[in-house]
Amino acid sequence: MCIHIMHLCIIQHKKHTCLHHHHHHHHTSDVDHVLTTRELATMLTDMNLASLPPGDYDTPFGTTSGGGLLFGASGGVMEAAARVVYRLCTGQRMPPGALVWEDVPGMEGVRRASVEMQITQPAVLGQHAVGNVLQLQVAVVYGLRSVGKLLEAMHAGELNFHAVEVMACPGGCIGGGGQPPARYGWVV
Repeated sequence: MCIHIMHLCIIQHKKHTCLHHHHHHHHTSDVDHVLTTRELATMLTDMNLASLPPGDYDTPFGTTSGGGLLFGASGGVMEAAARVVYRLCTGQRMPPGALVWEDVPGMEGVRRASVEMQITQPAVLGQHAVGNVLQLQVAVVYGLRSVGKLLEAMHAGELNFHAVEVMACPGGCIGGGGQPPARYGWVV
């Protein structure tokens, strides 16, 4: 039996990354085939998907986290990271809706959010931090033009964040070159 590994990606550049020599071991690639979601959508256009029999979702690798669902949209990686920080600092799940994203005034393509947490876990920030309150400040920026403006504002002390997620494509990976084109000029 021959097993082929296919990588389905939303970012066009991942095709190069997956097939690059860094992903080769013992003169063989970790990935045999790479398709973007745009290519898959093109392939599926000619198929009658309604004629396929219904089937159950398989979980060959077990259950997944909700964070994985967030990664394609701008802010998704940062929200998943904030959830991890919250859990490590408090020992609890971050409440749904705790991160409320808002546009940074005067900065196109930049959004910010914060979440307050009572530190209960000494292993994360040290024993001296237990009992302290941390206001985690995070930001997301998409479009490389906006990155420079954000960095200048941070360097000038006008804005301060614990972490910043940078996405090159408008709206994040979901608006990237490997995605089917937006029909109405907007990105999900």
